Amino acid sequence: MTTRDTVSADRPSHHKALVRAYVAQRLVPPGCAAAPEFVVAEGDLVTVCHHLPQPRPGRPEELFDYYQFDAFRISGDAVVQHWTGASRAAPTVWAHATGRPREDVEVAAGVGGTELARNKRLVVDSFRYVFDAEDADAVPRFFAADYRQHMPGVPSGRAALEHFVRTGFPDGPKPVPDTPLTPPAVVMAEGRLVIYAVPRPQPDPERPGQEYPYLVFNCFRVENGLLAEHWSGLNEAAPLRMPGRDGP
Repeated sequence: MTTRDTVSADRPSHHKALVRAYVAQRLVPPGCAAAPEFVVAEGDLVTVCHHLPQPRPGRPEELFDYYQFDAFRISGDAVVQHWTGASRAAPTVWAHATGRPREDVEVAAGVGGTELARNKRLVVDSFRYVFDAEDADAVPRFFAADYRQHMPGVPSGRAALEHFVRTGFPDGPKPVPDTPLTPPAVVMAEGRLVIYAVPRPQPDPERPGQEYPYLVFNCFRVENGLLAEHWSGLNEAAPLRMPGRDGP
């Protein structure tokens, strides 16, 4: 898949309606009252995020937070391509799906192409300067002090993120690369939300010795020029085979 990094919107409301109908018919199990956490559209791409609490491995009576991302490409009036963040190693359970969207992250109106490009650049540069360069001291340049985190094992707050980087990358800092060390497969934005997904092929549980294409999805909310909130598509029940630079 090639990187998608479009700026001008193309019938976003129509595209969102197409994808919502597709998701309701093809992804959501019958009788499940699941509503997306949010939907982001730009150009011919639409990304949907569902909050789907999952049973904890070994303790199914307990639930952990999981955000499943699905990205779609639209051509005309049809969905022609679909990329999912669902893991084959831990099939998604929809029984505990959240039934209401996050109204406080509804896409803000009046965000033009220049600001969208600036928001996307902020996300791309955060990966270069913080995670690829393994530099905890660069965190305040990109992340708000009250940064809200939705990622397994990482608490909210900028200080917690600095600790995560400093302990996770004890050999840093390193030189900042000109481009992300893992080039994103999807970079798109609408309003104050930015979707950033990187490819991380994973072992195929149904075909030993082979891999299947897998994307690690992230969504960031931008406020006042800083990253204020982050949703990770990582699944606690299916740890990545290649962790390290898959999200803050």
